[in-house]
Amino acid sequence: MTIDYTRMMMAFLLFNPNPARIEMIGLGGGSLAKLCYYLLPNTEITVIEISREVIELREQFLVPPDNGRFRIICTDGADYVRDSDARPDILLVDGFDAHGQPPQLCSSLFYAHCHQRLMPAGLMIANLWGGDPYRRSYAGKMHRCFQGDTLMVPTEGGTNQAVIARKGASLSLSESQIADIQTNFRQRQAAFLPSIGQRIRCALDRGSH
Repeated sequence: MTIDYTRMMMAFLLFNPNPARIEMIGLGGGSLAKLCYYLLPNTEITVIEISREVIELREQFLVPPDNGRFRIICTDGADYVRDSDARPDILLVDGFDAHGQPPQLCSSLFYAHCHQRLMPAGLMIANLWGGDPYRRSYAGKMHRCFQGDTLMVPTEGGTNQAVIARKGASLSLSESQIADIQTNFRQRQAAFLPSIGQRIRCALDRGSH
């Protein structure tokens, strides 16, 4: 867990430390999926990955096998979000192809489907590549679909930016919430969460929407 954008994607734990269901678009090397799996033993996790070749590398990257609470589905993430009846508490969007972010994963229609499918007060966090000249346009689409309840937070030492969006609830974070996270997650792998919380609070104070 050395990549800062991956840590920022885990910021949902500051707002909901015990989600019932997480959906994740994009497997990549599996760091995000594995961290969710090991930190949240009571959470159902579904990973949507369009590339069968990426999925075939799961054992090499020590991604857990499919079981009662973890599975990987090979399909297009936008199609899955549009068609699935499941209602996740958390939706993590980290899908890229050789050219960057696929158009179907950064359209207004896609973000509207994400908003529709999330549970009340559910969170979406999208990883945006800082080198994409349209990234602020994507953030604006999320801002409109989530009716203003969004926050853009830059990563440290990189060009990526995470956009945090919440359905039907304001994005606020208190010092007590940050302190609670240290009690709820004592694992070494979660030691980064308080510092992530402080960065989010600073972004909220600046009004980085």
